[in-house]
Amino acid sequence: MPYLHRIPEGQEVDENALTVFSRVARWGGYAAARRVQKILGSHLASGMNVLDIGTGPASIPLYLKRFFPEADFTGLDISAGMLNKAAENRKILNIKIHLLAGDGKCLPIGSRSIDIITSFFALHHMEQPGDFFREIDRVLKPGGVFLCIDFRRDMPRFMYHTLNFVWQCVFFFTSGRLGIRNSIQAAWRSVEIKNILMLNNLNGFTIHVNPMEMWIVKGLKALAV
Repeated sequence: MPYLHRIPEGQEVDENALTVFSRVARWGGYAAARRVQKILGSHLASGMNVLDIGTGPASIPLYLKRFFPEADFTGLDISAGMLNKAAENRKILNIKIHLLAGDGKCLPIGSRSIDIITSFFALHHMEQPGDFFREIDRVLKPGGVFLCIDFRRDMPRFMYHTLNFVWQCVFFFTSGRLGIRNSIQAAWRSVEIKNILMLNNLNGFTIHVNPMEMWIVKGLKALAV
């Protein structure tokens, strides 16, 4: 286990690393969106409202919109800098999605209004995940789907060192070169999230892990993590 104790990470990405991070996310966005498409399967269909929380440069919802042009996608982020990069990517890729400033712990969205909610590698930025999961319960339609993927702080050491090496190769000359280390230090363990869900009397969520990631899902039955 790389880190026994959690060390919080801020919600804002360093401005000097934003451009590089956004570019790398756009390069990998197609493959990431294909992965999400396979995970969601038939749950993602035309006419649905899809909300991506902590969207960052919005690479995943932008490419998902290309796969499902009749679905309505919104990318939400608390960071103005990230939303600016998302707007740039939207223009570069010439794909239309909505962008919304907001906090995942207090969503500016009506109750029971969203068919699918996704969140990728944003949970470790949150200090009060219980508030986040309560908001998911509030805005998700009955029978809706929630998919949250993030790092797990207790990933095997070899996995951590591999990720850290690759990240530093990409971001070595930027202020974001320590980003992956900081993110994993701030990530939650599955037992911590399970306790948070229990303490908040939140039902219907399930937790799955693979060597690198933790998935928190609702409304998804069969998963290959």
